[in-house]
Amino acid sequence: MALKMEDIVSLCKRRGFVFQSSEIYGGFASCWDYGPLGVELKRNVKDAWWQSVVRERDDMVGLDSSILMHPKIWEASGHVATFNDPLVDCKNCNGRFRADHVDLSAPCPTCGTVGSFTEPRNFNLMFKTTVGPVDKEDGSNIAYLRPETAQGIFVNFLNAQTTSRKKLPFGIAQIGKAFRHLNVPNTLDKFQIPAYSCKVVAAEAAKYIEAEKPNVCFIHFADSDGAGHAYGWGSPEQVKSFADEDEALKTVREAVKRAGIEKDSVFILSADHGGHAKTHGSNSPEDMTIPWITWGNAVQPGFEIKTPVTTYDTAATALWLLDVPVPAGFDGKPVVDAFKPAPTKNIG
Repeated sequence: MALKMEDIVSLCKRRGFVFQSSEIYGGFASCWDYGPLGVELKRNVKDAWWQSVVRERDDMVGLDSSILMHPKIWEASGHVATFNDPLVDCKNCNGRFRADHVDLSAPCPTCGTVGSFTEPRNFNLMFKTTVGPVDKEDGSNIAYLRPETAQGIFVNFLNAQTTSRKKLPFGIAQIGKAFRHLNVPNTLDKFQIPAYSCKVVAAEAAKYIEAEKPNVCFIHFADSDGAGHAYGWGSPEQVKSFADEDEALKTVREAVKRAGIEKDSVFILSADHGGHAKTHGSNSPEDMTIPWITWGNAVQPGFEIKTPVTTYDTAATALWLLDVPVPAGFDGKPVVDAFKPAPTKNIG
């Protein structure tokens, strides 16, 4: 039986790790409280990290900066002007979505109404507040809860260097809370890919690759899977979806080249699982085998995978690439033959 998020939340509550914030008043979205065991676990993790990163190193110092900082800092960093998400609202059900995560000409993912989206509007992700008991009309007492801890380090760099008498290079560590407007359940965090569109997936992946430059990246195109279930294995609709996925793969490859990380990172792309005759989606080995493409650092050039790769093997391969032990009893197995021997595998 598949484990549900509700089961995990219930277990955490019963064991005293995490409680829903404001539960006696119905809860408060996206906010959680650490219970008796949870707070001890959190403290142990923080202490272990601080011991390893700060106390045991001669090139690191610590800092605990204020949650409220001068608003000029956030103007200088660009947060006030550009720390935004484009959002649209459904005028029928009042659902709210990231504008770049939905097709504005398609039906609303929640209620199915067509043409119900508002024009995209930018919403700043910072929490705004005022300093003092009275709001000033000129806005001179507006402040923001810090959306990240890094700015406190930046503006205190000279103070930290002078008082600790450190020479470059050295680092500054900080543990603390940051505040952002996050996705609220049933609104922003409902990531939707309209009609299984590999074009949309590839476009999102391309933006992510160029911005984040990941060490390991896994992408799945679901178009052919949806077409197989809807129209049958080998149907004209599914054959067209294969061609669409080829074009989407080209989009991803070009993004990797523009990011300049083709030799530094590993990319894995999978698509629809197999089928036969009119059957699509059984548990037979033939149906569980998937198209599997990998390229980048540590991949053996020109290597052709001879053994079948199943839907479970990608996760196991990602764990193996990151040097994370694959749990005992895990269904998938790493596709190790496609990669160079371990001594040359270095993906960070």
